[in-house]
Amino acid sequence: MAETATDRQDRVPDEQRHLWAYPRPGRHGARRWLPSWRLATVASLAVVALVIGAGVALYASVEIPEVDAQVSYQTTSVYFADPQDSTGAGAKIGDLPGINRTVIACDDIPQHVKDAVVASEDRTFYTNSGVDARGIARSVRSGQQGSWTLTQQYVENYYGSAGSGFKGRLDDAILAVKIDRQQSKDQILCNYLNVVYWGRGQTHGIQAAAQAYFAKDAKDLTVSQAALLAGIIPSPNKWDPAKNPDTAQVRWTRTLDYLAADTSLKSHLTPSQKDDLVFPQMCTDPTATTGDCVVTYEPERAYTGPTADLMVSAAEEAAALVGVSADDLAHGGYTIVTTVDEQTQAKAGPYVVSRVIGPEGKVWTR
Repeated sequence: MAETATDRQDRVPDEQRHLWAYPRPGRHGARRWLPSWRLATVASLAVVALVIGAGVALYASVEIPEVDAQVSYQTTSVYFADPQDSTGAGAKIGDLPGINRTVIACDDIPQHVKDAVVASEDRTFYTNSGVDARGIARSVRSGQQGSWTLTQQYVENYYGSAGSGFKGRLDDAILAVKIDRQQSKDQILCNYLNVVYWGRGQTHGIQAAAQAYFAKDAKDLTVSQAALLAGIIPSPNKWDPAKNPDTAQVRWTRTLDYLAADTSLKSHLTPSQKDDLVFPQMCTDPTATTGDCVVTYEPERAYTGPTADLMVSAAEEAAALVGVSADDLAHGGYTIVTTVDEQTQAKAGPYVVSRVIGPEGKVWTR
């Protein structure tokens, strides 16, 4: 009987056969069409190489953008006299409308404030690479932020989101990894604390939040107060203790529980320390500014009441003196000092503004 092509293939040594020879010689039935272990190995390695290559290319394509312009916005305030004058600090007349924020140095944020936010928002902050794979998956499925890490929240607040959908979420995640590799954890945390939104109008950042809720500076916040502010970050307008004290207390307790459970945090609480803390109550006197209780919140109306004309004039003259637009003045973090006597609130004379102090200490005078 004549030798067939299949017989000839069967006599070819395995090492001389092509990996892609099909149907496979020397095999019968369905096995003739199944890939050999050599082909399966080569295909698997090729797929892995393609995935790695695509990942490297995508990582390289995502660049760290410029910082969002609004990150630098700070509150501009108008005073009767210089608030830093040692001979008699002037009372505040009001703040110009806009974002309520005062950027403070990292050293001015107490460790227990930092740890309370970490405990409440991202307990793996100090050990993760900037992302949480499970949180990203939930975010993509739901179309919402989900359980993002602090670094991802920082990226969105500080640099602006790359957009919605899978590609936008993926770019945000890659950017978070890059930021985590380039910036220290403390730098990320402090920058985040200076920009995060805390409700009560346009309150942004820990210093403005401390003033808005407790009428004190961030450096003076107690552990209990820090736990309250940390707990309401995800939904400050809904969970403000003035509106929803029950939920605010649940969030406060949750934060303290995490502070007690995580022994790696510098501000770790012992069971007795946690039990000794008392949930901050609303001030019984709505006008109280003792800083020991949660003050009430009333939306500020800068251009109403007896000082309305004064505020308008001060804003206009200060903008002209500094040489900026009204919008730039309102969110530039300036201190406007007027010539108006606080006791009599006399009508403005030839001019209202005596000097303007910039956020970096530069002074403009007439």
